[in-house]
Amino acid sequence: MKENCIICSSEFTDEIRVSARDVNSLKLIRCKSCLHEFQASDDYKDIYTNGSFTKMARSGFKVPPTEKIKSLDKRAISRNKYFNHILTNFKNTLEIGSSIGSFVNILKLRGIKSHGIEPDKDYAKFSNRQYGFKQEATLLEDFSPSDKFKSACSFHVLEHVQNPHRFILKTSELLEEHADVLFELPSLDLHYYGDYKTNYWTPHIHYFSLSSLYYLFSPYFNIKEIGFYGSAVYIHANKNSNAKFEQKEFNRLLKKSKLIRRLIKATPSIPLFGKNKAFIKQLIWQPILQNNTKKVLLKYLRKAYTYTIADWNYLRVERKGSTGKKAFHISYFNLWENTGDTILSHCVRNNFNTQFKQKWELKRVTEPVSTQTISSINKSKYLVVGGGGLLLPDSNPNNISGWQWSISKEQLQEINVPFIIYAIGYNYFPGQEPSDLFKKSLNELISKADFFSLRNIGSIERVKKLIPNEHHNKIHWQPCPTTSIRQNFKNLPKKTLIKKNAVAINVAFDRYQLRFKGNMHLILIELALALRDIHLKGYKLYVIGHLKEDFIFSIVLKSLDIPFKEKNLQFASPEKCFEFYNNVDLVFGSRGHAQMIPFGLNTKIISLGTHNKLKYFLEDIDAVDWFVDLNMDLAFLRECIVDSFEKIVEINKTHTEDRLIQKQLELNRKNEENFEVINRLIN
Repeated sequence: MKENCIICSSEFTDEIRVSARDVNSLKLIRCKSCLHEFQASDDYKDIYTNGSFTKMARSGFKVPPTEKIKSLDKRAISRNKYFNHILTNFKNTLEIGSSIGSFVNILKLRGIKSHGIEPDKDYAKFSNRQYGFKQEATLLEDFSPSDKFKSACSFHVLEHVQNPHRFILKTSELLEEHADVLFELPSLDLHYYGDYKTNYWTPHIHYFSLSSLYYLFSPYFNIKEIGFYGSAVYIHANKNSNAKFEQKEFNRLLKKSKLIRRLIKATPSIPLFGKNKAFIKQLIWQPILQNNTKKVLLKYLRKAYTYTIADWNYLRVERKGSTGKKAFHISYFNLWENTGDTILSHCVRNNFNTQFKQKWELKRVTEPVSTQTISSINKSKYLVVGGGGLLLPDSNPNNISGWQWSISKEQLQEINVPFIIYAIGYNYFPGQEPSDLFKKSLNELISKADFFSLRNIGSIERVKKLIPNEHHNKIHWQPCPTTSIRQNFKNLPKKTLIKKNAVAINVAFDRYQLRFKGNMHLILIELALALRDIHLKGYKLYVIGHLKEDFIFSIVLKSLDIPFKEKNLQFASPEKCFEFYNNVDLVFGSRGHAQMIPFGLNTKIISLGTHNKLKYFLEDIDAVDWFVDLNMDLAFLRECIVDSFEKIVEINKTHTEDRLIQKQLELNRKNEENFEVINRLIN
């Protein structure tokens, strides 16, 4: 029997079959009246409460892998930025289908009371471990809160439900009158900009057009905005008991849906930059449809420039070196990397360039090691691996070495040039334990290397516990070369002794659960309040980004109306980063290189402790009084931060400057001692 449209009840429907991302033939019903497409109601299966969706769409992971967490957080940050004009009015918010709680987390950082419900029990409870708050594991249909919400949001959920009308009615019943809602879901009109196969997927029961989305919401909500975001469609509406369907508005959106489909279909599909054929269509139409053409095009141009011209020109100079045979350097070196890694890689080569004459061949540490890689290494003058926190299992997960450079034992043995492991770090967080593979690979690495060095004594002591005694004497202490930038780079502007009244802060947001131990929101609020106290003393505040996600802290400052400026150092050249750090009085940092780089430029620092490596560095320079443990008793955190700042910048300013320079000189002397050993190896 022919099925009427589930959205507009029209009898004018057809059965169609389409090619989907997971099956060759997917049966759908297409409505000629509102353009909605959907799977027949008889075909619906609940795949969410029994864990089937996790197996199908989440590769069976009950706990999301690191890359999935990063992706969810990145999307949440992007939505927060794009929908800021809507979220400004959000209060006491319910997110429906909240996954691991990434967007609920952002709402809480904005100071918005928020609650998440998620049918997958494992994903729902993961939020407590990851962000420090609980969610409710339930379907919307079974959710019965004691009070109504003032706003609601849902991202890529509505397409999965059996009956959208019941779903939206239930949502409306949970809300106060005039409450705002924001829903986002895949756009049938855009069809992933012509990638039709990706658009269709068995778990997606419904495929919404602009017109069918309007038809669904208009009986319950006053529609304020329907638009596009990426390859999705979104609707912003306001609950109104007197809301009604307007035929004129429906007709307008119906025409718009048809027009957009024709335009996208007529645009040529051309592979570009290694992307799929739909990329060129998205490049052309996304800025226009999002009504932010100038902003998006400028973003594309900046990325194109950074990833091509600027990066190519920078690496051309880096590879050039001087005369002589090439040396081989394995590290993170592009301008678009974590700023700390880019600068560190630059500083390592600078140290070697002051001792030897060579050009450079550069290889990213995460690139697979092939026969060609080993052949190129063996044609070089010598091999340098590092620096950086390379002794870490999850930045480049692999079953070959268990650490960031995925080189096998057999490949290690094939290296026949001087082999230098330079200023790397043991970057395991408390609670992370090294695997047997990691321990085995570490022993093989130390045995093979001609010079094996770690960047702090703390790392040395940790590594010694993992290796036999006979290897202990092979480990050298090589301070991170960023800690003595001023000693090894010519033509740096002098560090002025005149106060700039400028304070910068960098807060890292990778591995929340390990850094903040479930107290992230409370910690960040206390940190922000401490910065407000410092601002009221007359200091300008800067939030530094070594990676884009470091600006999450800006959300907290904005929620508390604390004035600040953002400084994105990712994509900047080392020289531009040196210039910025040289012109602030003090840097608060929870990333290792947000401390070591300013220290190396004679800028005062306070380490915000969320990782052992920060304290390891301060122990090496007898400066643990420059350390604040963010996981201390929260009742005293704000006071402790301000007190440390006053002592370092105001009360003991001259003494702090003298200590810093003295320790910087000592670290550089150790660097020079090590090069006496390296010199003998290479020459």
